[in-house]
Amino acid sequence: MRILPRDRRPHPLSARVLGPALVHGTARKSHMRYLALLRGINVGGHKIIPMAKLRGIFEEAGYTDVATYIQSGNVVFSSPAKSVTSVRAAVESALRTALGYDVPALIRTAKEMEAVVNRNPFAEEHAKGRTKMYVAFLERGASKQEMEALLAAQVKGMRFHAGTAEVYCLLDAKFTGNDSPFSNTLLEKLLGQRATTRNWATTTTLLTLMNP
Repeated sequence: MRILPRDRRPHPLSARVLGPALVHGTARKSHMRYLALLRGINVGGHKIIPMAKLRGIFEEAGYTDVATYIQSGNVVFSSPAKSVTSVRAAVESALRTALGYDVPALIRTAKEMEAVVNRNPFAEEHAKGRTKMYVAFLERGASKQEMEALLAAQVKGMRFHAGTAEVYCLLDAKFTGNDSPFSNTLLEKLLGQRATTRNWATTTTLLTLMNP
């Protein structure tokens, strides 16, 4: 197992969350590991989905080694499929069938998540402990014009940086709750595409779960 620095290790996770296959290290090595980042569930009392039910939906769809992390819609799983596009279509179809409404899903491979973590442009600054950091995962890479619009929306204490198919956001720690100038809604409006945002601690923990 790859050892991460202490501040990137996940919280203790039980077999109830991970599932027995992951706890005992028996994830199928011939399968691809994927992360589904679901948008808009368990937010403000809307589209409430218990994690046990969510894991069950993925297992019923034929995925293995299914694990969820916290309530914001993060599902790690294994599949023999090699196409992110086909996996996304299958995941969204399974969710629609089980729940009766659409749940947008963004899919990332373990390699893609490792790149997101390793290419953090704000790593040194965030390590000083006076900032909050987020990663907005996008449907596609932002164009030059879209990033120009996003950068123009920056205010003092807020910085953006474009990744491959994500945007990093660094905020001063002084911003709390409703006074934060950053939101997923702002990103979607300026970039003209769907996005779903995770804080840095969640992002690094998800990478750890993808490499049991």
